Amino acid sequence: MSVNHKYLRVLFQVLVFAACAYYLVRCAAQLEASQLRLVFLPAALGAGALYFFCTLLMAQAWRLIVLAFHPANLSFAALAAVYFRSALAKYIPSNVMHYAARHYLCRDLGISQKTVLAGNLFEIAVVLAAALTLLAGFVFFEPGLLPAAVEAHRLFLRAAVIIAAAGALAALAAVVRGRSKQLGARRFSLKGLAAAFGLDAVFLPLTGLVLVALFWAMRMGVVFDGGLVVRIVFGYICAWTLGFVTPGAPGGLGVREATLTAILGPTLGHDTALLGALLFRLCTLWGEVLGYGLALVLERRDALPQPETSST
Repeated sequence: MSVNHKYLRVLFQVLVFAACAYYLVRCAAQLEASQLRLVFLPAALGAGALYFFCTLLMAQAWRLIVLAFHPANLSFAALAAVYFRSALAKYIPSNVMHYAARHYLCRDLGISQKTVLAGNLFEIAVVLAAALTLLAGFVFFEPGLLPAAVEAHRLFLRAAVIIAAAGALAALAAVVRGRSKQLGARRFSLKGLAAAFGLDAVFLPLTGLVLVALFWAMRMGVVFDGGLVVRIVFGYICAWTLGFVTPGAPGGLGVREATLTAILGPTLGHDTALLGALLFRLCTLWGEVLGYGLALVLERRDALPQPETSST
């Protein structure tokens, strides 16, 4: 690694951790001391660890998409290190710096910039298609999840979400077929697309269940039942989607918290919903720090000299 390359890497790490520290302090400042309890600390740490395990699904989904455009087979460890090292960069203002970081980090793996760009664009398309499909299922089978303020427009919204999900899937499939013909039979098969889509579709509700666990562990006097669990998971997927597509919001900061509070406030109470949303932001940040630590471990393991095998 050249000296300039090393300095750029160090500068990038400093920017990432400075951005994370800033947003961590910003989130913590919004928590009222009178509402905090000692039980919140282990609950938040546990939820953050669970969120980290959920992100392994997203890392594998991105790996499958990248391999669709790359001629060589790269291990999960190699691409997961890139995924988790770049994940924290989304807290640098713009909400796109983690994609730029992947371009920088993939150079050491011999992955072309065109391949990384294709992987990033297809990842965005696949995860949005998965999110819209899940939301379409929620509003179709449980229209009562939509706010009462849109009572007269529920049928329209249900149809709009379902059409958007179907359109996203159809457009994605058409692009994949056209791209695969250009790149050859080895490249992006529909089987790989389905696998990445499935992983993303599992990640979102699974992470929503982590939020459910956090609310339950907060012991705020809320009675949990199946309907409330579904509403929290639905609210999380809505909040995640809006935060994902909002330009300029680092990691969806502010957008996700406001959306969660708006959807869950009438059921859980405004203060409880806001407190849970802010705590969950700290949990996700902690989970991504754990992912960064895993990336460092994986990189150091790969950097160790491999023992030579003598032939007899």
